[in-house]
Amino acid sequence: MIKLFIRIFFILACFVYTTNTYANFKGYIGGVAFSSQTEVTGSISSAGGGIILRGIAKPVKNCTSCEILQVILLDNQHLSSVKVNTKKCTVSYTAPNWLIKDAAMLVNSETSTVYRNVNLLSQPTKDELYDIISKQIPEIEGMWSQNIGKLFEVSIATISKYFFIEVSKPLIGTKSGEVLLVVDLILTDPEFYSKFDLERSKNIINLPKVNLMDINKDEAVKKYEYVLKTFIDEKIKNWTWTDERANFEFTVSCDSNKLLITGIPSFTFLNKDKEVLVDTTRYFEINRNVIEDLNPLIFKYANNFSRISSFFRYLKLNKPELWNDVLNCASTFPESIGSTPRIIER
Repeated sequence: MIKLFIRIFFILACFVYTTNTYANFKGYIGGVAFSSQTEVTGSISSAGGGIILRGIAKPVKNCTSCEILQVILLDNQHLSSVKVNTKKCTVSYTAPNWLIKDAAMLVNSETSTVYRNVNLLSQPTKDELYDIISKQIPEIEGMWSQNIGKLFEVSIATISKYFFIEVSKPLIGTKSGEVLLVVDLILTDPEFYSKFDLERSKNIINLPKVNLMDINKDEAVKKYEYVLKTFIDEKIKNWTWTDERANFEFTVSCDSNKLLITGIPSFTFLNKDKEVLVDTTRYFEINRNVIEDLNPLIFKYANNFSRISSFFRYLKLNKPELWNDVLNCASTFPESIGSTPRIIER
């Protein structure tokens, strides 16, 4: 009897956690994000429709202490360190253990073929359309074969109401996948996603405390919307958050005992013809706080994720033996837990 009670309690606890996990997303319908499938060719900045991170860090020019001899990952429960030994000193880069693990797993999965790390606009499957439409139209059963025109009309209307999400396979169901998904979603509904609470399940995922300046998110939304009105003639249709122009660099600071990585991703805005809106893109690149103040914690983690990923790509490309050590260490870290739903309301 006691065992049965414990099992029921465990099932209910998992249900409550799952429900709370997805409750932060607007109009969660169901499922877990699919793995990214559509190849990106050409400039990733103008690809549109999601997030693409492929930047590779490089040593700062004339860095005399940047010759790396050893890289070790140290798991300290909440915050972990990337410890780097050089000829001159030992330095470290500190971040949440889930962020470091997710970055390593993502970089390890990458090949020469580029996919979006997050894609809000993937195509729904026939089963997904059927499940959604059947809830709206009970007589849908006969429409699959008898009224194709009506079915097509309803299908188009359905697709326009929801995001069908794809995420890089290693980031599905992870905290970093959740962070990047919110970065992509925040401009679809700034008021809603500015209040996205990343720490709602902190007892489970052990998020470290982060000290950020006190920002009034309601005021941040008003500021963003006010600035956006100045670009109303640009008719923004799509965007990409990418590190193509980030120019990541790292340096070894023996004075502070830190591995310092600079560079930051930015949004590229596109019109309906998939042409880059130069003025809009340049403005928000220079004044990135207009968007990042909508949810500073999300962007803090997203920017750090992009930086450490760029450093890992440097190791993978230039120091394969050290990269293998990093990967072996990262694989022993606790699994990252996050939310990457498949279908949500726009």
